[in-house]
Amino acid sequence: MRILSTTAEIQSAVVRLMQPGVRRVAITAFVGAGASAYIPKPEGVTVVCWPKAGGTNPDAVRDLLARGANVLFADRLHMKLYWAEGRGAIIGSANMSTNALGSGGLKELAVLLPARSVDITQVLRSVSCRKVSNKELDRLELEHRKLGRKITGSGISISFRDWFEMKARSRWKLGWWDSEVNYSTQARNTAKADYGRNPVNSIWGRAREHVAGDWVLSFCVTKRRVYPAKWLFVNFVVRAGRKNETFPFEAVQVWTGRECTPPPFAINKAFNRALSKACHEFGIEQLKDLETVKPSEKLLRAIYGEMPA
Repeated sequence: MRILSTTAEIQSAVVRLMQPGVRRVAITAFVGAGASAYIPKPEGVTVVCWPKAGGTNPDAVRDLLARGANVLFADRLHMKLYWAEGRGAIIGSANMSTNALGSGGLKELAVLLPARSVDITQVLRSVSCRKVSNKELDRLELEHRKLGRKITGSGISISFRDWFEMKARSRWKLGWWDSEVNYSTQARNTAKADYGRNPVNSIWGRAREHVAGDWVLSFCVTKRRVYPAKWLFVNFVVRAGRKNETFPFEAVQVWTGRECTPPPFAINKAFNRALSKACHEFGIEQLKDLETVKPSEKLLRAIYGEMPA
């Protein structure tokens, strides 16, 4: 047995254990931002974590899945065990995150034991883990977004191409509009009452189209032009229109960009050019006639095809 008394020692030992070539298992309460840095080649590794917003970062889970890790969820998990067949087992306090193993500055302690000292099959059976479903991952992401950047950390923004190529994509909604509308009285009153400030953006929609925590790609369209898009984060939704209006619900943003978690991908000039071309290819009127705010695979592929490699 060896005591690992510093974060640097623990990080170094975890990275050594998690190198490919043998069976590897990481059981950790939370998988945080930057988790994949501690498993440089995660293909084939089993990672078990608790899908609790504020602890486990959905982007980190998606990254591990995209790189071939077998990620499993287990409720109320608090143990931290890193195990590699024939190499050793680390038992301690450190989650798989930058806060614990990187620059976060947390004080951690662990012990390095022989691999045979841990019956990994029995441990996995005891935590009742399950495969990650898209539905559960989406729910984790929605709850994660609601916490805001102050709690979850800054994170990173990826490109549209990287987002499109992910095996498990983060969800977002389509938010075209063709005329500006003032904030409703209900939106202003709710923003003041609940957040102590005015709205910074909003979009109108049908019942149950938007919920708190949504990211909406908002852009203006006319018969001839698609204007540059920007992200809208939904803090709350109010019913603000008359009963006979087509879009009587207003999805409202009050947080600034610095308060929100990163959106699904970064918007730049290349993306806006690709979006414009794809919308014209898809058909502006067909876009407006869509009865869902979920972007169609046809439109997504059209955008992807217009993006520079």
